[in-house]
Amino acid sequence: MVISPKAKSILKWTGIVLGCIFILLIVALSIGDYYISSHKDKVIATIKEKVEDATGAKVDIGDLDVSIWRDFPRLRVGLTDVQLKDSVFKAPLLQFASVYTRVNLLKALFGNVKLGELRLTNGQVNLLTDTSGYSNLSIFKPKKENADTTKKNDDQDIAINKIYIEKVHFVLDDKKGGKDYGINVNDLRAELSPAGNIYKIGLSMDLKVDGLAFNTDKGPYLKNKRLQTEWKNMQFNKKTGDLSFDKSPVKIDGHVFNIGGGFNFSNDSTKSKLDLKVDSKGTTFRDCASLLATNIQKALDNYNCTNKVDIAASLYGSLQQSTPHVLVRLVTPNSSVGIKTLDTQLDSCSFVGNFNNQNDKTKLPDDANSTIVIEKFKGNMTGVPLVGQRMNIINLEDPYLDMAMLGATRLVNLNNQLGMETLDFLDGQAKISLAYKGRIPSGLGLLQNLSGEFAIANGKAMYVPKQLLFENCNGIVAFGKNNLRVNNLRATLNNNSIFVNIDGNSVIDPKSGAPMAGFINCDINAPYLNLNYFAKLFQQSSSNTAKKSSNTKSKKQEKGGLASSSLQIDDLLKKGEFRLNIHSKEIKYNNFTATAFQTNIVFKENTWDLKKFYVNHAGGSINLSGTVNTIANGNSKLKVNLDIQKVQLDKLLYAFDNFGVNGLSYKNLKGTLTAKSQLTALIDQKASVVPRSSVGYFRFNLANGQLLNYPPLLSIQKYVFKKRDLNNVRFANITDTIFVRHGNFFINRMEIASTALRLFVEGIYSPYGNSDISIQVPFSSILKKSDKDDALEKTDTDEKVGASIFLRATNNNGGPMGVKVDLFKKLRKDKIKERFDKEFGTGDE
Repeated sequence: MVISPKAKSILKWTGIVLGCIFILLIVALSIGDYYISSHKDKVIATIKEKVEDATGAKVDIGDLDVSIWRDFPRLRVGLTDVQLKDSVFKAPLLQFASVYTRVNLLKALFGNVKLGELRLTNGQVNLLTDTSGYSNLSIFKPKKENADTTKKNDDQDIAINKIYIEKVHFVLDDKKGGKDYGINVNDLRAELSPAGNIYKIGLSMDLKVDGLAFNTDKGPYLKNKRLQTEWKNMQFNKKTGDLSFDKSPVKIDGHVFNIGGGFNFSNDSTKSKLDLKVDSKGTTFRDCASLLATNIQKALDNYNCTNKVDIAASLYGSLQQSTPHVLVRLVTPNSSVGIKTLDTQLDSCSFVGNFNNQNDKTKLPDDANSTIVIEKFKGNMTGVPLVGQRMNIINLEDPYLDMAMLGATRLVNLNNQLGMETLDFLDGQAKISLAYKGRIPSGLGLLQNLSGEFAIANGKAMYVPKQLLFENCNGIVAFGKNNLRVNNLRATLNNNSIFVNIDGNSVIDPKSGAPMAGFINCDINAPYLNLNYFAKLFQQSSSNTAKKSSNTKSKKQEKGGLASSSLQIDDLLKKGEFRLNIHSKEIKYNNFTATAFQTNIVFKENTWDLKKFYVNHAGGSINLSGTVNTIANGNSKLKVNLDIQKVQLDKLLYAFDNFGVNGLSYKNLKGTLTAKSQLTALIDQKASVVPRSSVGYFRFNLANGQLLNYPPLLSIQKYVFKKRDLNNVRFANITDTIFVRHGNFFINRMEIASTALRLFVEGIYSPYGNSDISIQVPFSSILKKSDKDDALEKTDTDEKVGASIFLRATNNNGGPMGVKVDLFKKLRKDKIKERFDKEFGTGDE
């Protein structure tokens, strides 16, 4: 291409002009750079004056750095040691070690000043509000005289498209609103793209959050958490003040949470907004809980899940309100869940948990307005599978639990879970129903107030303290707050078919949770009972059992769970009153048989009180009452009141092994006995009377008495009545009182009118020692032979019987009785009652 001379001339001069302009620009910029550098103090003073005039704040600037050439064609302007402070608070509102920006120099020459970027490093931002509501941000409110500003295009004055923040600590401390936020910005980079009123923002940041307390009384969210993220689609509407961002992955202490939502930091409560959505998959329960406020963490600290969980949470509301509305949904498919206060663990556990702190929409979000709802619960508690029907916790300020769970298992699995020392399940199945409705106490009090039912089928269980084996158990065992119930339980006890109903209750110490008192009413109905098996009730627990009991209790306290709550049932069964009521049409005990059996016994620890023991026996009735106290060597001390009405004496003696008396048995005596007696005695582990232990009295009336083949009486025939029939002697009614001392008997002077003879008996009968009985036989009875009916008529009390022969019946060391003539009435002259009391006691000892 050929360029004409004229064109060359134009290009030449154009180049010269542009070169001159460029040289002039460089000279001007150099002069400007020199001027600014040489007049820093004046420039800094001007900046401070302008800012202080606009805000009313006090401004301090350490140094000014303006560089034209470092970033040419951009002008670099930097300030160091910048501090902006209001007149009320001591802490500065803004404080930075370095603040600088860059301006497009060429555009600035034509009046279009745009700040391309802003960089803040090593600083502190304190947004403070006192209890009166004064905020240091008020210094940025425009002055009234400048309120009607003409519309200016702010974008032309300040247009920052990049912001860099490094090592800056942001604090919001609102004393009036009860809010406290703290954020350490390690590194934050934001790119802003204006589009009308909307700023599109790309943001990457690395923060350390001290905490975000929307209500300082409740504690902060995200306490001491490191956040790392990059949001690429964030928007700020400068007209409405809304900041919004799409859900993006955020690393919190290394774990990824997806967070999205928005804010509006306006002081106008109608515009102020918090709206956050958070979710994460495969995180830990502890990681999730650690993001929440301190008060919520405290409530959740009672629980722990070992496996991963999925979580989704929402926080929304006004930043002006004390607490945001929080919704949390947690899903765990298969985990082990620990419950600290119950000291127990659920295995193979799956559920969906929901937290809502604004259950009542008409009230503000708060702990008292909070609920935790557990859905689709399944778990295994030490071999006992459980399914939740409902699990709701209401009001975390004063928690109220409404829970119902179902399960089914073998009864033996309950041994491991309950760990009861009084009941040992051996076989059978159980359907379980557990429920709780009420305030949640601290520690194990919840389990101690748990209620539920065990529907038992074909069960077998051992009542350990007395080794009573219950088989073929079918029925319902229910327990509630401090009570135990058994409804029409059918069982077999040593081949005795029984029907059992139990109602137990205990009084709990509100401070310690330990049983203070209690009772169990146990009603047993049976068509037939062999009472030999119940003799085990008299047995004292061995030292091994006591040791095992102590060890078991210690282990249960360590184990916790339902085992801890079963301590209460154990204590009730062992230490509370066990009130046993038995009704049976027919009973048997050794040789004793009876009908219409009724008894009411109150068992305490090693003590029982026989309120009533009534039977029909041998044509009459027997009614007993008394007490039994377990003492050393496995024996028990019996104190009994006996009322016998018209019982056939021979059958009574046969039934009770002659009451431990030797020499006189059911084979020798017959008649109808009516008697009242008070006795104390020792009974062994077989419920038999211990020899030489009985003390008391026996007041009796024997009607239609017969003495058959009684050796002591037959021995009289060595001396008299050789022709009379002493093998079968019938008596007139005999009424007297016999005193019993350690198995020895004192017979008051007693008239015996019989078909053989009339005699008077008085003295000591001792099956174990030396008997000494005086027998007075009137001569009239010896010489006069009356018909049998006349012989049964007794003398008057004051009637003199006339001359008599006196005999003395004795034995040595409980041997056979011998009778001899007492010519000198020696025994009668002795004070025999005093000798009896001296030798065998008075019964008061």
